[in-house]
Amino acid sequence: MINPNHLKYFYDSCSFNSVSKAAEVNKVSHSAISHAIKSIENQLNVELLKHGKKKFELTEQGKTLFQHSNQLFDSFEILKNALSSDSIELSGQLKLGLSHSTSIGFMNDYIGRFVNLHSQIEPRVMIGNSKSLELLLNSREIDLGFGLEDGSLAQFERKSLLKGRFVLAASKRYKKGDTFIVGDKGFEITALNDHHRKLKKRVHTIVVQSWAISADLAQDGVGVALIPDFVLAKHRDSLVQVMSEVRLPKYDLCAFYRSYNALSPVARKFLSDF
Repeated sequence: MINPNHLKYFYDSCSFNSVSKAAEVNKVSHSAISHAIKSIENQLNVELLKHGKKKFELTEQGKTLFQHSNQLFDSFEILKNALSSDSIELSGQLKLGLSHSTSIGFMNDYIGRFVNLHSQIEPRVMIGNSKSLELLLNSREIDLGFGLEDGSLAQFERKSLLKGRFVLAASKRYKKGDTFIVGDKGFEITALNDHHRKLKKRVHTIVVQSWAISADLAQDGVGVALIPDFVLAKHRDSLVQVMSEVRLPKYDLCAFYRSYNALSPVARKFLSDF
């Protein structure tokens, strides 16, 4: 039988596409991970990795084992949840992955309220972009990841939490200018750039990876912020929507997870409270 720890080391290496990262997460040496993978290869008499390559790359047999080990670990989670389903009070870790914008602009109120209702819960929040959320979900470092539905997390199950539209917002005292405060990438930025290209208008941009900070800068008169309407709603006293003629896209803020059945009771309760 394959050593479960060895299988976990292999699975994490695949999830992160890195032996070094798997070693860091599991708090073991790089050689321990390599030895575990080699042990599985010897036991199954197959090659799981394309040895000699400078980058981490799976063979077809490695891809098959990774897929089945994912299902196996989900089954372990379902079994653990079934055995603990009789617990009266929720307790344990609530492992969440958030973008910086999502955490400040939307999730902080929900997390605070949930913890106040369930004092035995220990929130563990990790911040990242959609790529890092994918890695964290695959490696099971988080149960739930929160972000916009843009196709980058299509392999996961999801629950839609909030729908709206991106808007342009500026300080009530802001005079018309050509400075825009935007994120580093996204379909909403593409729409804004397309608008400016049609007008053959050259603009200045300030790249900020946070909707909340973008709103603060707009509030200080630095420029026009490209933000979701729910962020504007939190700044109604200081910001107003401008340039409504620009057709910006809608958004769908979602919770992403590997499998609903494999969610811990804590994560499932948190998700159901939305």
